[in-house]
Amino acid sequence: MNPFQLSDASMGEIEQSFQWKQRLAHRRWGALFSVFEELTDEEEITALKFLYAYMTLTDLADYHGELFLSHVRNALRAREITPWGRKVPGNLFLHFVLPPRISIETLEDYRPYFLEGLLGRTKGMSMGEAILEVNHWAHEKATYEPADPRTASPLTVIRKAKGRCGEESALVVAALRSLCIPARQCYAPRWAHTDSNHAWVEAWADGEWGFLGACEPEPKLNMGWFSGPAQRAMLVHTRVPGRIYDGPEPRVQVCGDFTELNLTSRYAPTRELTVAVKDESGRGVPRAAVEFQVFNFGRFSTLARLTSDHQGEARLSTGRGDLMAFASSPAGWGYSLVKGSEFSAEVVLCSEPPSEGFQFTMAPPPEIPGEEPPVTEAERAANNARLKYEDEVRTAYEATFLREGEARALAEELGFDEGAVVDILGKARGNSGPMAEFLREVGPRYGQWALRILQVLSPKDLTDSTGEILMDHLEYALLEQKGCSGQDFAHYVLCPRISLEPIRAYRAFFRSAFSAKQQGEFRKDPARIARWIRQNIREVPLRAVRGFPTPRGVYELGIGDIHAKEILFVAMARSFGIPARLDPIGRRPQFRQGGAWVDVRLGRERVEPDGQAQAGVIHLTRQGDAASQLEYYRHFALSRLTNNTFQVLRFRDLDEASFDEVGFSDLLEARPGYYWLTVGLRLPDGSVRGWVQPFYLRPGETRTVPLALQSDALQGDSLGYMGELALHEVSGKAVQVTPDTWAKGMLLAWIEPDREPSKHLLKELGELGEEYESLGCAVVLAVGEERLSSSLAPGAYPTLPQGTVFCLDGSYVGVGLVESALGKTFPRDFPLVFAVNARGEVVYVSTGYRIGMGMQVLQALSQSPV
Repeated sequence: MNPFQLSDASMGEIEQSFQWKQRLAHRRWGALFSVFEELTDEEEITALKFLYAYMTLTDLADYHGELFLSHVRNALRAREITPWGRKVPGNLFLHFVLPPRISIETLEDYRPYFLEGLLGRTKGMSMGEAILEVNHWAHEKATYEPADPRTASPLTVIRKAKGRCGEESALVVAALRSLCIPARQCYAPRWAHTDSNHAWVEAWADGEWGFLGACEPEPKLNMGWFSGPAQRAMLVHTRVPGRIYDGPEPRVQVCGDFTELNLTSRYAPTRELTVAVKDESGRGVPRAAVEFQVFNFGRFSTLARLTSDHQGEARLSTGRGDLMAFASSPAGWGYSLVKGSEFSAEVVLCSEPPSEGFQFTMAPPPEIPGEEPPVTEAERAANNARLKYEDEVRTAYEATFLREGEARALAEELGFDEGAVVDILGKARGNSGPMAEFLREVGPRYGQWALRILQVLSPKDLTDSTGEILMDHLEYALLEQKGCSGQDFAHYVLCPRISLEPIRAYRAFFRSAFSAKQQGEFRKDPARIARWIRQNIREVPLRAVRGFPTPRGVYELGIGDIHAKEILFVAMARSFGIPARLDPIGRRPQFRQGGAWVDVRLGRERVEPDGQAQAGVIHLTRQGDAASQLEYYRHFALSRLTNNTFQVLRFRDLDEASFDEVGFSDLLEARPGYYWLTVGLRLPDGSVRGWVQPFYLRPGETRTVPLALQSDALQGDSLGYMGELALHEVSGKAVQVTPDTWAKGMLLAWIEPDREPSKHLLKELGELGEEYESLGCAVVLAVGEERLSSSLAPGAYPTLPQGTVFCLDGSYVGVGLVESALGKTFPRDFPLVFAVNARGEVVYVSTGYRIGMGMQVLQALSQSPV
């Protein structure tokens, strides 16, 4: 029987892959596969086998069969009770409805919740109408907020009412799939024109895929603020489980458990780029790693990582902007800058890395005019009215979070610092009640340590941690407190967070899994833990795990990539009271002994001749005023060549979601080796001007490296003169924008406060508040009245530069006056940002989505004459 109309070959492939996963996960056989014993329904059996056949190792390690069976049964139920369920072809159902995993989020049994909340709400609607309605429902539940790169689950996003784009899109995809609407998360891994990325949603209705911005409802499908940036994309992709999907989309690559689909041509003009990898004698190099990169966040960032074929060639359908093609093999490495007009490139692998630096300019794909589906004024007004109502629904929910007064009362009751308790429970948002209950229950027994364990968690961890999990870490960590300083104990023994894995209880488990004698041996010599892991955990290639399994899951499955093994080492060490961490620069596992951090070796990925060599010191010397404004991970980065691949030095656990320079210094300790210092400045048109400085760092050496930038890259040409404007505040008070306003410079911006691009700008202005105040420039933020929402409240942005003015611009009359003054029309892509110097000259203009606008305006005004 073939309930999903698959070919015999596909059914055979599923069965073969399923049996392979059974052998691979034999150590968790009962937890994973015993659910099959009760099954007789062929649809359920086939669907569940499909899930297991292409399941990630993370899911095999961390979850139980009952969860996956529940997803199967609820997906099949939705197929029966929704009016369109049986219209969905079997191949689409298996690949875009059935899979519970969307990204690298924690898996939950979410379908019953979504189905109950949405089935009645979409009654009588077509598939297309239901898709739009689901997005309105999601907007009631959550809105955009930047956050760390760990992906919260859809139910956590609803609990905290906020999420970054990857989390919002996972929420909407999960909701759509729960209604038997095929959906997928689309991802631009890196933009070429701005330092960021983005994720959105595609949904299938009656034979066609359409796109939408998650939690950002529009009147129709195929609309969204990101449609313009997507036309400049270098790569848009999505992943489907397995190797049997036979849809029309081109492939980026087919891997063991998934197929990566290339969606770029749905959004942007593309070209078929072929990179030929050759050795120094001109022969093609098969099986070379080929990375297609753009300049993003101060370094070359990878869009796609492919393997050259038997002729030494790798191919990618990509956008028409400049790329860096980087190739490597055990024999050497090399690179080539590829212009957007080129369809082929050659990379020659060299055994000796170059010592000479080079300058470069990388241009993104050009802006092209886009068209959206026609929308009447009535449709737009109706949609805007719904958005305001949905803001009110969400705001009412947020009002149920624990109030500041309640937090202060709890702190007084327990004798804790009021500010600390208010901060923690505020960050916990919808999880503030359970976190307050945790403090109330364990505070009297454990005192300040009950508060301390919450202080070492990230804000996101506070939104999805439970008292039961925290109790495991607190109780067993305190048994090992003796002989460890307070700071080391809090961060490297007590703290449950290691990398980006879900926080789960594991200390009691590991303490019961090893005898008292073994634990004593581990404490005496922590390197024995690494030896045990090397002997008992089978290593698979890096990225084969796809995600961040929990330490206990890796132990039970007996399989992990090098990073999973590193997380396991730190978790086991902390369980036995040994201070341990992942080195904040190189991400190597370490334990603390005799006041020093000691590296451990866990697998072949980390073996290097100088692995234990004496560290050196990199001294960056900033040359000129321009260099003083450069920020790590925004304008420049340091990368070390490791196994013929550059690894960026991160200096922190967080990724690009935050621009904080946590732990970075111009004088820093680093491992010996070959480095690239990459420096680049994003220009207003999205292109990058930069340079690369290679250098060696020897053991024990202090290496001085100049950090500079061409000064002319910061100079802004005058685009015309600003005219006076008459706006008004929300209260109705008149605001006159005159030469007095820009006497010391001005940032003038039209924003949409509920949309992601404008939220980025507001966040940046908050981070740069002191710099703007020091310069003395004015900040004027305007919004069209139809975009006015509860988010436009000056009090909601306390870190903005002092004196920031919020204004309304009815019908965008003010924009029209600026356009008349400059003799140019600007698209209504928000934020629309102007920098005006003290002479009234407009020296910078930016439209639409672009990270770093706040700093670019500051730079333009700093360079302008007074």
